[in-house]
Parts: sequence; C-alpha cells; structure tokens
Amino acid sequence: MSEPQRKPPSPADPATKDFEPLLDSEEAAALLKIHPKTLQKLARNGEVDAIQIGKLWRFRASALNRWLEKIASYFFMRLRRKNSEQRRDSRYDGSRQSVPFKHGGF
Repeated sequence: MSEPQRKPPSPADPATKDFEPLLDSEEAAALLKIHPKTLQKLARNGEVDAIQIGKLWRFRASALNRWLEKIASYFFMRLRRKNSEQRRDSRYDGSRQSVPFKHGGF
C-alpha cells in the first residue's frame, strides 16, 4: 500500500494564513542594502526585531519594514524640528538679512 501524497498547503489554508517566511541575514541585508554584519549588530542590540536560532539570525520582512518606517519617521521629525527652529531663530536675530553684493569696479 502506498501512502497518499501530501500537497503543499495553499495560501487559503488557515494554517498558513499568519505564516511569514523568515529571511536569513544575507537576504534581509540585501533588502535593506546594508552589510549583513550591520544588520546582525542591530538585531543583537534589539534595534531590529529578529529571531536568533543558535548563532544564526532570522528576520521577517514585515519587521524590517516597521523598523524602516520607525527610523524614517524619526529622521523626518528631526528634520521638521530643525527647519522650524531655523525659521523661528531667523525671525528674531536678523540672520536672514541679505548680505550686500560686492562687485568689481563698475
């Protein structure tokens, strides 16, 4: 008697609904365009969500995306704050006054 062949689970299968394949350090670093050791250091420091299996690190693409959004919003907020401070400072200290143009002997 032969055993029936098992089919791989379909995407509609409830068991695979929440499953997200894990990326190794090389694959995840390639997505982010950074060195794998840099990504491993971020994972070790807890800056990026990752799973350590023995000495190996595994990453979910969704976790990497959340991390990118987090750092992008952080830098965006710093840039906005810096620009608003420059505008506010320039109103009161006169630093926006134009510098006289020096030209050759006309």
